[in-house]
Amino acid sequence: VGDIRVGLDALLFGEAGGRLRLGMSAQAWVPSGEQAIYATDGTWRALLRALAAGDAGMLTYAGYVGVHLRRMDESSIIGAPHGSEVIAGSAVGPRFALDSNGSTTAVLGPEVWGATAFRDAFGKYASGLEALLGIRLQHTARDGAHTVVKAGFGEGMHTQFGTPEWRAVFTVESNDRLE
Repeated sequence: VGDIRVGLDALLFGEAGGRLRLGMSAQAWVPSGEQAIYATDGTWRALLRALAAGDAGMLTYAGYVGVHLRRMDESSIIGAPHGSEVIAGSAVGPRFALDSNGSTTAVLGPEVWGATAFRDAFGKYASGLEALLGIRLQHTARDGAHTVVKAGFGEGMHTQFGTPEWRAVFTVESNDRLE
């Protein structure tokens, strides 16, 4: 088990399905994993992000920019990033209805995200960039409950510590409507 992470996301403007939604996100990591097995770097860290997303006809998009705050040279893992970094990411793709009433949809498109350390912005060993080609299938029931299945495959385009040569992702989420 790695570090404990707690977070909060807040919608500041817009509504579900709107052309533009703006939000903020904050997360904090409490060092709780075991350093000997690389389940933590032993540091307290925080992540603050500005979020944007929207739907325009068939097109759906999302993006963020933020800062990952951590103390300089605090990590004891050789080669691990030291200090704070700027992060950013985006995704875009067309949404297709898979049934006649539109309760089941698919989105197919690229996702790109990266980070660069403040100490050596865009430097060879301080920046990472990754990309995935992903698909998201979503079903929304009449009562508002929904199920989402996501899959993606991609590569590290500019690698630093923690950026993979390639990555495969598969997730399933199910939310029942609470009343």
